[in-house]
Amino acid sequence: MTKGRFPLSGAAAGAVSAVVFAAIHHLFIMDIWFALIPMMIAGAICGLSLAWTYGLLFDIPSQGSWLRYNAVFVILLALLAVASLLAYEPITTIPVLIAAKEPPRELFRRAMPLTIGFTLGTAAVLGLWWGRTLLKFGSILVTCAIVVLLLGLNVSTIASWSCRAGRPFSSSSFSD
Repeated sequence: MTKGRFPLSGAAAGAVSAVVFAAIHHLFIMDIWFALIPMMIAGAICGLSLAWTYGLLFDIPSQGSWLRYNAVFVILLALLAVASLLAYEPITTIPVLIAAKEPPRELFRRAMPLTIGFTLGTAAVLGLWWGRTLLKFGSILVTCAIVVLLLGLNVSTIASWSCRAGRPFSSSSFSD
């Protein structure tokens, strides 16, 4: 495959990944099929951006470097969740969020400093690792911003809500 086709392949992979995510979410958490189209669009945009940046960063593409590159972003989203858990206490529950029938704007606002800091910090670290030119660093920054904005926004609020019905989660919940 030529580098010119990477963004198209990335967009397709991102859209398919959204379908897989929706299926897993349905099985283990709750039905989110109603949001499939926006999720596929977000996945396609993220996949396009990831593939575009990959094409700029790696002179000789390989399956191994592609998998490692994508694994870095999955790990970074997991680290964002951990940072959220360390930074915030729960202030709501999942049933309350579902009943609201609208995006949790207050949770997004609350997590914004972490989200912005994490995006810039991630771009800086990856820029030092891979971005040896201004173009490469810029593409890393854009990709980090897109991935965190479209996929990581909910991740950055994870500590603000509880999985338990009726009361927020706390460390003492494990002993109940």
